[in-house]
Amino acid sequence: MKIFRSMLCGIYALTMGCGAAETIRFDGAFPVLEKETHLRDITLESTSPDGFYTQGHKLVMENITSSKPLNLSIGGDARCGGGKVAPKSEHVVLKESPARFDHVYLGGMVDKGRVGAYSAEKTLVIDGARIGTIHLGHSTRCDQLIEGNVNLILNRGKFDLFTDKNRKIGAITGSLQVICNNNAAPGKIEIAFSPGKGVRIIQCAAGVELVPTEKAGVFRFDGKGQLEGVGQKNGAIYHSVGNQLVLPEGKWQVRRLSKPLFTISGQGDCIEVAQPFKVDFARMPRPEKKGHLFLGWSDRNGKGGANQSMLQPGDVLRAVFLAFDPEKDLILEEPALEKGEVPAISLVVKCPNMVAALKGELRILAIRKVALRYHELEPGGKYAYPWDKKDSLSVPKVLASRKGGCEPLQGRLPVADAKEYSSVYTFRAVASYRDLNGFERNLFSPMKDASIRTLAGKKKDFALCEAARKGCFASGITLLPMRKDQMLGEEKAYLVNSSGLSVLEIPVTSRKADRTPVEIIAWGDNHFKKAGGKDLENANIMHAFRRRGRANPPDRAAQSAQKEVEFASLFDQSVVLGDNVDFFSFGSYAIWKRMVLDADSNLLAAIGFHDYVTYTINGRPWAEWDMRKTLPVAQKYTPNDIRYATKVLQDKVMIVILDNSRNGRYYWETKVHEKLAADLHKARQNQWIVLIFQHEGLYLNTYPKNAQGKYDAKADQELCQRTGLILDQNNTQKKMNYSCSSGFFDGRENKGYSQVRGTKAVYQLITENADLIRGIYHGHVHANYASAIRGTAPDGTKWIIPQYSCQGSVFYDNGFVFRVVVR
Repeated sequence: MKIFRSMLCGIYALTMGCGAAETIRFDGAFPVLEKETHLRDITLESTSPDGFYTQGHKLVMENITSSKPLNLSIGGDARCGGGKVAPKSEHVVLKESPARFDHVYLGGMVDKGRVGAYSAEKTLVIDGARIGTIHLGHSTRCDQLIEGNVNLILNRGKFDLFTDKNRKIGAITGSLQVICNNNAAPGKIEIAFSPGKGVRIIQCAAGVELVPTEKAGVFRFDGKGQLEGVGQKNGAIYHSVGNQLVLPEGKWQVRRLSKPLFTISGQGDCIEVAQPFKVDFARMPRPEKKGHLFLGWSDRNGKGGANQSMLQPGDVLRAVFLAFDPEKDLILEEPALEKGEVPAISLVVKCPNMVAALKGELRILAIRKVALRYHELEPGGKYAYPWDKKDSLSVPKVLASRKGGCEPLQGRLPVADAKEYSSVYTFRAVASYRDLNGFERNLFSPMKDASIRTLAGKKKDFALCEAARKGCFASGITLLPMRKDQMLGEEKAYLVNSSGLSVLEIPVTSRKADRTPVEIIAWGDNHFKKAGGKDLENANIMHAFRRRGRANPPDRAAQSAQKEVEFASLFDQSVVLGDNVDFFSFGSYAIWKRMVLDADSNLLAAIGFHDYVTYTINGRPWAEWDMRKTLPVAQKYTPNDIRYATKVLQDKVMIVILDNSRNGRYYWETKVHEKLAADLHKARQNQWIVLIFQHEGLYLNTYPKNAQGKYDAKADQELCQRTGLILDQNNTQKKMNYSCSSGFFDGRENKGYSQVRGTKAVYQLITENADLIRGIYHGHVHANYASAIRGTAPDGTKWIIPQYSCQGSVFYDNGFVFRVVVR
């Protein structure tokens, strides 16, 4: 007997065929393959309850004997895919053998609480073997990620049960596909988990064998004749084209037709009928032609065939197209302001020749954006208002409608109540038509957002802008209680009655005699979250969406953001304080753009750690999610430089946007110090005050020393008591740690930490210009607090810089903002 901890450590060739008399025993907790392996005609014994791990290497087993049932893990331990190791595909073929496999696990096993196995496509082919239970996943504690499909192919043999019970799957980006070829009889299937591209269970008739491809739902076969797939639930019928059969998710029966029903020739735009059949045009191929719109299938005479009609041998169907350029043939122009006794938003749609050619209907749709949120606007759609109006539904208004014709279509939305002037509406043009085969189709223009206030601002209609502001406060405010252990100024908190928005108003004194106010609206931590489009192909993003999606539903963030954006439009400047998305994903950034950026071209934005990090299975980013790759995307969706940006308002106040999100209050580049020093000098020359906006708060700088002259952290905490400004009892348990200055005041700057050196330089600039810097505003901790940073003027005079922490907007259904009023 030969005993191995790791299989095939260069001792055996890739193929083992030693005869049944040869016995190999695998010992140890995690015996693994190290090469592609073919085992046959041998006896296997294993002391591991998991058997052994394929670890990304192909395995073929045939005629294996064992004194007791075997187990097998088709996957790897933490070394396969976890951390910085790229995921690997798994492929195992189990042929007929005397030995039985009691348990086969599709996934690795690890015992660390925040770590799971990460692998690519998994394929298990059962070709005569006997298996008890096949488990989707392995670990019972840790999520597992699979990037691609999971294929279970039964050619011969049997399995008793295929289940995901008591296993933790984080994400499968592809489909779970169970293929029973050649009339093979599957065992019981109990799968509750829904992969990204669904579950497909396919029973093939005798003589039919399907092979999965990399694309979910696309299967190859020998290409002989034509295959027909029939849905077991809805009776839907799909036919193969060439040597491929495409099937949606669901349960299917697949058989080979004695003769093909049809063939497709040319560029996929011609169908020749070979056998009589009732056609379902909804499931026939829809060819594509660049710069054209597919209108359906027609007969030899150019007449469209009716759906469910009988086709006869010799019939020919040809694809019909209409020249169509979506950027020219269906245009919703930018919304415009229409003044009058009742102001209105006017719309114009241009569609030269297109609607007339389709003989369809053209409409302009409108809806309150707070109802639509980030969904698409479609005719007849019903949209639920989030959170504050759970039971109400809103359907889009039809502002204008016309059948046929090619002249421009005009529509208008009057807004009579001034308190609605800041309300944002979404508009869309839709052309509806019936295709040649009787199906209703819609063509959509891009969606446009507008409010009376934003349009008035573009037109510099100050009277209408002021009317919008008065309308917002026409219903008054309701003061909110604050805990004021130590006042930093004349702050006040209140509820805007017309919208439910919570406001902390912070007065700031400028250095200018002009008392005309400059008003800045700031908020943070919207934490938008969504996975869509290319995100669906990435297991880490899907895992993040699953893990992070359990808390704070996306609709809550959308509602609060909408109210914050509408309120901000009434003032001079808006600033967001980071963690705009909950994890890095293109879907999350699309919502951020849709809800905030598209609505406010005047916005300035800081970023937070959440804006560029995806929660991987290890809890931290790995190579694919390092800052070099994600920060350029974050920059694309941020209107200002994310590292450093400034703006001067009314020759009175300079706004500074800093990025200290990346490693716990550190500024990433030492060049920030140079830029800030130059701008502080400019501000001092021009009599401007400076307000700093960033994601995380600054340390308080008491840094007391002990008898040995070293930093005394305990004394620091005792000196730095929080001053309050708590707006509700939910914040009383929040732990603020502004006093922990050991990150760069205990000498670490001498150990080569460039981040620390840069941070200390920026920090000293701020504290040594405390007479100029009149406020620091940040998010991150999701709580309302104020603190005082001790500083000096250049002449040594002592000053205090007030610092405010902003409640996370994702936790305020109706939104929470700072209103900073500079006079």
